[in-house]
Amino acid sequence: MPESLEKRYQGPVAATYDSQRSTSPRWRNENAAFDHFLDCVKPAVILDCPFGTGRWIPAYDRIQATVHGVDISADMLQQAGAKRPRTAGYTLTVGSIFDYDFSAIQADLAVCVRFLNWVPFDKAMQAVSRLGLSGAGFLVAGCSVIPAGAGAMTRLCMKTVLAARNIRAGGKTQYVHDESAFIEGLRERCWKMEARRLIFRNASRCNYFYLFSRMDPVPGARCVNGSRQRSHNEGS
Repeated sequence: MPESLEKRYQGPVAATYDSQRSTSPRWRNENAAFDHFLDCVKPAVILDCPFGTGRWIPAYDRIQATVHGVDISADMLQQAGAKRPRTAGYTLTVGSIFDYDFSAIQADLAVCVRFLNWVPFDKAMQAVSRLGLSGAGFLVAGCSVIPAGAGAMTRLCMKTVLAARNIRAGGKTQYVHDESAFIEGLRERCWKMEARRLIFRNASRCNYFYLFSRMDPVPGARCVNGSRQRSHNEGS
């Protein structure tokens, strides 16, 4: 993770993270979508990375899940630890999504929201591959995208608006991924999209919560370390 992003969620930013966002329509729509997907999956063991301030703790407690929360910011995890109503069932660990050993967790569900747009597409795919090492059968991913059906002019306008907003943001660069490439990238990593819920849209993006299920590799391919790899006897 870039150092600037690593340091962004420390101190006062971590302490006020929830209060500055929890009254927004986006936050409410995310809560509704997440609860819906959680009820669809009914996981017993959850991997949540980045865990942040633990905004999903009420949802996790509602289903009494065992939760492994990983986040690169110790300050964010400190905020999360302070809000847990139950002491058992949570393991909170400081670590990066790009090098943490997720293979030791063996989750039913992996959760990754409000992260994939802070990194370029290749890093987003790397993060998804890393989460797949947990063996999770399902993935909830939040992502801002240029919709798959968008025309050339719409795409150009969205990219232009995003570029202007990134300039105004003073170095806090966001990446809006192409939805077709995003869904295909996850399919190549053995994730099949089951459903999506619109969270918000504006001039630069559509933001969705996606539910993916783990699928068997397609014929002639196999999953290695969470990714689809071509077999030796498959054509080039």
